[in-house]
Amino acid sequence: ALDKVRGTLGDMSEGELHALRIAVKKLRYGADFFAALWPAQAAHSQRYARGLKGLQEELGILNDLAVASDVRKSLFGHGDPAIADSLRAQLAQLERPAHGSRKRRLRKCERLIDDVLDCAGGWE
Repeated sequence: ALDKVRGTLGDMSEGELHALRIAVKKLRYGADFFAALWPAQAAHSQRYARGLKGLQEELGILNDLAVASDVRKSLFGHGDPAIADSLRAQLAQLERPAHGSRKRRLRKCERLIDDVLDCAGGWE
């Protein structure tokens, strides 16, 4: 059902993105398992699996960013609100270089979905 989410990732909630990651993971493992049935298309199935793996990883990073945001919100809940806001902002700045922006990650997921869907057409 990747074709149904194409172009809508930016509108999806964190929970929906996490559910998509789980679905992609199942699809990836299924594709790996059934690839042995089509040895003549090994290169094609490997490309498909690589696309799914990349998509799963990107969705995992998006989930990590969402969890980190939740943790930041709860970390400094006690004490002076101004200090807590400052500490949360500083922590967010430290995370950004490691993961990049959510928007950039979502664009990369969209490209990976396109790649996977292009590969999927080879088995019709």
